[in-house]
Order: sequence, then C-alpha cells, then structure tokens
Amino acid sequence: MPSKDTVPFHITKSTADEIEKIRSVISEEFGIPLDRVTKKHAEIAMREKSKKGKLLVNDLNKILLGQIR
Repeated sequence: MPSKDTVPFHITKSTADEIEKIRSVISEEFGIPLDRVTKKHAEIAMREKSKKGKLLVNDLNKILLGQIR
C-alpha cells in the first residue's frame, strides 16, 4: 500500500512547486504544522480548484477531514 504522501503519477517540477505552495497556504490558513498537510491533500485541493475556479475555507476543511477525495 503506498504512502499517504505518494502522488500516483509523474509530475513536472512546476506542478511539484505548485503543490508545495498549496501545502504551505493550507498550513498557514489553518495554523497547523506543515508536516500534517500531505502532498495528497494539496493535490486534491489543486484538482478541486481547477474544477471550481476557487476554493473556500469550508472546502479545504472538508479535504483535510477526508470528506473530499
């Protein structure tokens, strides 16, 4: 079983940088340590943002709670 922090496909360097930026924003927004926000959370947030156009704090909260996968 892969790690919770494993993204199951190859990504470019710019996408990896974007994921790291989203991780830091989520960490700052909720005041939680950066190591508690996984790359998978950031990848889900990036995917949802591309579908909806923007994300609200409620959406990020649902992602962290595991309600959006």
